[in-house]
Amino acid sequence: MKNNYHDSSLVAIGSADDRVTLTLMLLDGVTVSLVLLESELFRVCDYIIGNSTSRLFMMDGKYDVAEIEKKILWVSSLDGVTTYLSKRMMDSYVSRVTSQELSLLVLEPSWGAEVVVLCRVVDEVWP
Repeated sequence: MKNNYHDSSLVAIGSADDRVTLTLMLLDGVTVSLVLLESELFRVCDYIIGNSTSRLFMMDGKYDVAEIEKKILWVSSLDGVTTYLSKRMMDSYVSRVTSQELSLLVLEPSWGAEVVVLCRVVDEVWP
């Protein structure tokens, strides 16, 4: 990704079929859209007025498998503890992330929304 998005504001979230769009406003007022195509898993929690990003990053094979599993468990649950995925499906997703077949986008908040999206393509759309 072109920007690290620290202190950006998550100002809009859109989803339709297998496409998720996150719109972030940077400190200079510029808005950037992250278009996540062929999304397979998506969860957002605590979206409020004034969402502030601590960090936004992609997990891949450089991350510990346990950390990847933890994020996939979170995105595939309603409570962050109990996944609806089978062990086989969980292992498949982890393997596809570590091999970079799928992208695991993680937005960790300073304030507000936490977001995780498992998708095939991430496009940054600048004005």
